[in-house]
Amino acid sequence: MSMGDRAWYVGNVLREEALQDRYMHLSEFFTRLEGTVAQIIFVPDKYRVYAPLLDQPPAKPLPNRNWEYLNALAQQHQIPALNLYPALSTAAKQALERSEYVYWRGDTHWNCLGMKVAATVLSEVLNNRVTTEKTQSSH
Repeated sequence: MSMGDRAWYVGNVLREEALQDRYMHLSEFFTRLEGTVAQIIFVPDKYRVYAPLLDQPPAKPLPNRNWEYLNALAQQHQIPALNLYPALSTAAKQALERSEYVYWRGDTHWNCLGMKVAATVLSEVLNNRVTTEKTQSSH
């Protein structure tokens, strides 16, 4: 790994300081979208999902600053937010025991198993929301 790659890794993956809107500029975007977005979905990158499963995993858990920033904005704008990390990391661990993966091995996109995991979680969240809304409207 070259120094440039290491600097990016340390600066973007390992940095623990909270993300601030002055760098990300998403707060204004969320304000413009208010009332038009039903769900925010956080999709973790491949490294975040597989890092704990590596032969030499990071010494401590990776910071969750991207999720924390996005979730805080979603809460501020009263938009439900879903973090796919727990489901993908559990599925990745189980799949690895079968020599399978949730991301393509040579690429950073989900394979069919990863898509199935994400679709299942999202379906559960949306079905629960519909059930809750039906229950609330019948009272």
